[in-house]
Amino acid sequence: MFFFLGIKKLRTSLPQQIVLNICFALLGLYISFLAGIDQAHNYIPCVIFGALIHFFTLAAMTWMSVEAMNMYLLFVKIFNAQMNYFMIKASLIGWGVYLLSLYLSALCYHRIHIPTVNTVSQIRHRQFFTPECWV
Repeated sequence: MFFFLGIKKLRTSLPQQIVLNICFALLGLYISFLAGIDQAHNYIPCVIFGALIHFFTLAAMTWMSVEAMNMYLLFVKIFNAQMNYFMIKASLIGWGVYLLSLYLSALCYHRIHIPTVNTVSQIRHRQFFTPECWV
């Protein structure tokens, strides 16, 4: 990945740009997973890392779909296969749609699932409370 970033000639073609975005999405997924795996006992970091894992997983799958679309355009639709502003559209879909989705789901989750001291103590008393961070 650093090799792609260091040499500008490698970043000029569309397939390399898509692969670089897949690499960034997977890198974000791996880093957020490794940093958040020990945050099961803390509520706020657990929610933050769960949201990051959710976002980067969806972004990586979307960028893989963008790569499949690009390969379809290159191999199957040979004539008139160029799409105007393909990378801008792909970036908006690959990063922006799920960022908006994450923001809206965080707003809904924040209003519904904020544990209070009373509910947490009741759950612990009944031994339904598990210290895992459910993503």
